[in-house]
Amino acid sequence: MWYRTATLGLMLLGGCQVGPDYRAPAPVLPDRWQAARDPAHGLRPIPAQHLQDWWKTFADPTLDRLIDRARRGNLDLQLAFTRIEQARAERRAQRAELYPRVNGTAAGGYLDNLIPGRNQSGNSLGFFLSGVDALWEIDVFGRLHRKLEAATAETDSATERYRQAWVMLTAETARTYTEYRNLQQQLAITHANLNAQRQTLRLTERLNEEGVGTRYDVARARAHTEATEAGIPSLEGQITAWRHQLEILIGAQPGALKTTLATTGDVPLASARELLTTPADTLRYRPDIRAAERTLAAATAAQGAALAELFPK
Repeated sequence: MWYRTATLGLMLLGGCQVGPDYRAPAPVLPDRWQAARDPAHGLRPIPAQHLQDWWKTFADPTLDRLIDRARRGNLDLQLAFTRIEQARAERRAQRAELYPRVNGTAAGGYLDNLIPGRNQSGNSLGFFLSGVDALWEIDVFGRLHRKLEAATAETDSATERYRQAWVMLTAETARTYTEYRNLQQQLAITHANLNAQRQTLRLTERLNEEGVGTRYDVARARAHTEATEAGIPSLEGQITAWRHQLEILIGAQPGALKTTLATTGDVPLASARELLTTPADTLRYRPDIRAAERTLAAATAAQGAALAELFPK
């Protein structure tokens, strides 16, 4: 009966995990915006899946295509996804530590003419050796379970960091695209102003020739025209710079979007309260905060695994 008692004791000890148990923090968060004139107006719970494609509220097909290309071509996003795969592999390795490990070996050979210097028929030997060994560590103090818990939390943290990279990428792409369209509009307005000022200059010169105007009016009209014309190269340079930034974000070569974005488009607009929600939900949906919480969980579990190293295995 002693072996049954020992087995039962090991099974009971297997459920004993040393170290602190992680408890998610529960901060006190406000339920309304303090600076809002009417805090209750327009605030509603927004499902997390609605925030995954928030840029579609602009209803701009070109922006949708740019973000889709960024998801497939951005190198930082691909690196973040690779880290998720790495964390998952680490978790699978830690989970495998809970099961028995079996090793097998085999060797064979054939020897002929065992006695050197003599040629005797039938003096040969064939042999085959094999062996199997197994090792299973009973997780008495929860060291392996704590390591698995830490690996799981690290996988969750890597997933949240990927989401953070995705949020930053979509926000930067939308902001850069908006600035690009804004500069295009400014350039179109500048060209329109330049044409109007040139017409005004011709009329002023005509009036001066007829003796109605003065040379001061002509000089002032010419100065305004030349100042407006001098600002066009600066705007064109800014447009090129913002387009190059878009190309970097989507992982394309310089000049890849020159034809796609050549036509002047409208500046994206969306409702100011389309995605407005409560402050608590805003904080809960932030990937960086969620990643920090998962990192804290991993550190807590790693502390328990380190403490279990002090006990026998």
